[in-house]
Amino acid sequence: MRFLEDYHKFYIEHGKAAVNAKVYAIVNCGFPEPEINLEAVRVIRSFCHHVNAHFRFGVLIGGGGMLVGAKNAPFMKKSIRNLNDALLTIAKDIESNDLIIVDNIKIAMNFPRRLYLFMGDRGWHALARKNGIKKKDLYKRPYL
Repeated sequence: MRFLEDYHKFYIEHGKAAVNAKVYAIVNCGFPEPEINLEAVRVIRSFCHHVNAHFRFGVLIGGGGMLVGAKNAPFMKKSIRNLNDALLTIAKDIESNDLIIVDNIKIAMNFPRRLYLFMGDRGWHALARKNGIKKKDLYKRPYL
């Protein structure tokens, strides 16, 4: 968001965006469903509209750190291949002069959702313990 704010300020001060700038959004989140990233892509699309840039499409990745942490696991091969294909699609689109509509690319992890959430919770609990926080403190509501 900081980059968007700074660039928008630059755009207002100088009155122009890079000529024919194509913009892509690659968004990774900690939820297993890549669709969670649609709001972030919407923000980038809106930003592009305000600075007269061409928003092309987004690559929405579900699974958070699992993409990096388990990249060599056999069950991740398809997701890694899909990510590579998405990056190649961006590269081809950058080289192309066409502005044909390209749908957002969604990449999900091939992993059971319940197990993913369970392992994510275990990770938070271990991190809390490492930092001297009790498990119950993770569930407190600081805004009551």
